[in-house]
Amino acid sequence: MPAGGHTAALMGAFLAPATVTGPGWLRVSRRIGKQNGPLLSQAVFVAGSYAPAPTRRRPPRRVAAPARAPTPGCGTATEAAGTALGAYAHATVLALGGFVSTTEGRSVRQPHAAHLGLPLGGTTVPAVLMAVAMACQRRCRLDRR
Repeated sequence: MPAGGHTAALMGAFLAPATVTGPGWLRVSRRIGKQNGPLLSQAVFVAGSYAPAPTRRRPPRRVAAPARAPTPGCGTATEAAGTALGAYAHATVLALGGFVSTTEGRSVRQPHAAHLGLPLGGTTVPAVLMAVAMACQRRCRLDRR
């Protein structure tokens, strides 16, 4: 696959299910309300963020890192702000864990904290940010009362 092809394939894999499930969430929102529909979808996101965590294998001790920035995706479900800030939040978690970047084809020894930062940046951080968003959204009244 050419350079950048993996990113396009991953974005397609993310967007294709969204285009299929979007109309379903619209129906749910119409049925249970504009306020409860997004809150339910956010709760599903938070639960889904933790679902893969117990099943992940321990990564190998030596990891070849891509020459590019960390994969964005930490906050993709948080719409525009989450998409923009998600990659920075994940990069911050990796940096705090001591993640060592390298060029393509070279591997470096990653510290234990970096191995913790990889799954935390993709599970716990997005779930916590979504929980904060849910708390803020609960204050907004979208339905007529």
